[in-house]
Amino acid sequence: MIVRSRLACARAVVLSEHSRELVETARFLRMETVRRREARPPWRPAHPAGRPRPQPGGLSSFRVDGTVGDQAVWAEYEEGSLRFPPLLRSHAELVVSLGESFRLGEEDVPASLTGPPGVVLATLMRAMRVKSVKATLPPHLTPPD
Repeated sequence: MIVRSRLACARAVVLSEHSRELVETARFLRMETVRRREARPPWRPAHPAGRPRPQPGGLSSFRVDGTVGDQAVWAEYEEGSLRFPPLLRSHAELVVSLGESFRLGEEDVPASLTGPPGVVLATLMRAMRVKSVKATLPPHLTPPD
């Protein structure tokens, strides 16, 4: 019984020391992350001045083709109408119900099948293995020739 007790105490000492080392490593990594974050240059938009950044609803139409498992699927959005097969719908609804979100600028936008077209496209793309995407921007967002 005494041997067991001593072994348990020795094990507790070893685990306590290991725990202390892990806490020190976590503190170091946290401080290093803050230091690197502060050292980064400020974020700048990718688009040149004078050209608006596309917004999530900035698409006027899109078509995306891909697969779910081994089944070919597609989705089309045009004139406010979204069409896609039931298999893709069930997978896309799962993406929405799991609370997936997409990074847009500095905010997270939740997955949706009823929101802006860009968010709907991202949701559908998350629900399938994408083969091709064709999207059309409205004229005010199209770059000049």
